[in-house]
Amino acid sequence: IPAAVALSGKTAVVTGGCGELGAELALLLVRYGAGVLLGCRPGPVADQVAGQLAVAEGGGWAEVLPLELDSFTSVRRFAAAAAAEAGDNGLNIIVHSAATKEGCKLTMDGHELSTQVNYLSPYLLNRLLQPSLQRGFGRAVHVLCDAGL
Repeated sequence: IPAAVALSGKTAVVTGGCGELGAELALLLVRYGAGVLLGCRPGPVADQVAGQLAVAEGGGWAEVLPLELDSFTSVRRFAAAAAAEAGDNGLNIIVHSAATKEGCKLTMDGHELSTQVNYLSPYLLNRLLQPSLQRGFGRAVHVLCDAGL
């Protein structure tokens, strides 16, 4: 992110926010002043990442919201919570950094696990958050390592 970019007052969503890539992206956003809604599985790793972001310099903030991309119900809950948190100003950034290589398992929704986590759930999340993104003149970015291929 160029030094001239100020993200103060902007709100971002980062899926996979407790993974290595997602946590680093969230840290950058917080350092540039953005509020970050981390979508990740609840637990000790989420607590640790949230703690690290809470003490990061830059004036941004972070909040962990539970998100399990292998469940469309979880995606819908997360989208509702993220849109509510963004409020009337809307979301400005969505970074999809969650991915899995696991295959040959079916989700409770009846889809192959990696297809749902890597493609279907991010698409659903974009659709559900589209009104909030439009209010915030926001954009969605998909960042995948080889786990998402």
